Amino acid sequence: MIGDLKEGREAADGEIPLLEYAPDSEHAQVMRDLAKELAV
Repeated sequence: MIGDLKEGREAADGEIPLLEYAPDSEHAQVMRDLAKELAV
C-alpha cells in the first residue's frame, strides 16, 4: 500500500501529471511498477 499520497493530491489539484510533478515520489514509483505489470 502507498503510504502518503500528498504528491498525488497536490499534482491533481494543480492538474499536473504526477510523474512530472513528483517523479521521485513513492506514488510515482508504484504507478510505474503497475504500468510495467500491466504491459506484460
